[in-house]
Amino acid sequence: MRKMMSVLIIVCMLASTAVLFAAGQEEGSKGPVELTYTTWMTKGEDKPWIDAFNAANDDVIVKMDMLEGGKYPELIRTRVLANDMPDVMMLMGNQIQEFSREGYLADITDTSAAKLQSSTPMAADYNSRDGKVYGLNITGGFMGHVWYNKKLFSDLGLSVPETMDEFWAVCEALKAADKDPMLLGGADTWTYKMLRFASWTTFADPAMKATGFGDIGEALYNGADVAEVYRGHAEFIDEMVKKGYLIQASLTTTWPQSSQIFVDGNVGMFPQGPWMATLPEVVAADPDKFEMGVFAMPIENEEGKRYVIATMDRFMGVSSKSDNLDASMDFFNFVTSDESLIGYLEPQGLTTLLDLDYELPQTIIDFKKMVTGEKYTAVPYVFPTPAAWENQESQMPKNIQSGATVEQALTEIKNYYLDGKETIKF
Repeated sequence: MRKMMSVLIIVCMLASTAVLFAAGQEEGSKGPVELTYTTWMTKGEDKPWIDAFNAANDDVIVKMDMLEGGKYPELIRTRVLANDMPDVMMLMGNQIQEFSREGYLADITDTSAAKLQSSTPMAADYNSRDGKVYGLNITGGFMGHVWYNKKLFSDLGLSVPETMDEFWAVCEALKAADKDPMLLGGADTWTYKMLRFASWTTFADPAMKATGFGDIGEALYNGADVAEVYRGHAEFIDEMVKKGYLIQASLTTTWPQSSQIFVDGNVGMFPQGPWMATLPEVVAADPDKFEMGVFAMPIENEEGKRYVIATMDRFMGVSSKSDNLDASMDFFNFVTSDESLIGYLEPQGLTTLLDLDYELPQTIIDFKKMVTGEKYTAVPYVFPTPAAWENQESQMPKNIQSGATVEQALTEIKNYYLDGKETIKF
């Protein structure tokens, strides 16, 4: 009996040891922390950041979600409401304001990125609340690029238009040569924003003058007539569509498809941001069909002034609700180091308000020189606007191309702003 008891005790001890060993194995074999990063850069522009961080860290894995740009604010908001907010995210300007006010963004005041941003008052002020910093502005500068195919222009004997009469003549010559004057990747609605930036002059003045505010968003908030602010742009789109210069394929062509169509040599002009200069399809384009050039729209007001937008585009924030806040901050600090930011901006030809020293393509430098000369005046657009306003601004010209009248489109955008104005909080 004593021998039997000894055997039972040994069996129990072995069983207990096995359980403890298994538990230790389970705890020690836990995988690395997983973080989610979201962006609207659907061509994988942010992927090098993710790959570099994952390669340098064994205990953290960052997974990237790429969401549609035109619906990005709504998609992120839905995830917030579902308690599924990404750990780190690319954000649009209004989202920095909204989420910091609502307590969804972590304080990044003590990061090196925030200190870098502090030397740019416009960006630092915009990303701050109650003395704390909640977002980093990554890209910004002058917008309104109209990229054109130098080779096609040369073959047809065309020059960069210096006046609007010359612009219309260029459109007509391209059409007569059986070439498409202008294309957008409008299936991705945000691309209409690029054409809006290019023709902003027509509505930057005089509607804004009546309010005395220089920032477009601030002018709208302080009583500028929304319909009049956008009328010039709406009429410009209407004329482009009716004359066949803004081709109907813009409604169904995606952004990735549109850039390739442009470099294939059948499209004369392509309003897009500075990132066009370094796209792989541009770099690899057939020189017999394509050479990149850029200009700013020569639209003038009655006083002969031309305008260009000065804005901030891509922002980054960290979720204050992250279950892995320390790891999220580590990732944020990694991708927003000077080295990582330059490695992100330079290959894409992106401009920034941050004080970083790096090389830009000559076409980007040419555009900046053009719009900072005496002919152009920079109009800022950083003041908060209603939720999803950016998508609504892009939807307006798309509606016109889809058949809406100018007055219908202006009424819709005006009502949207007035209905959402009360949601603007600072």
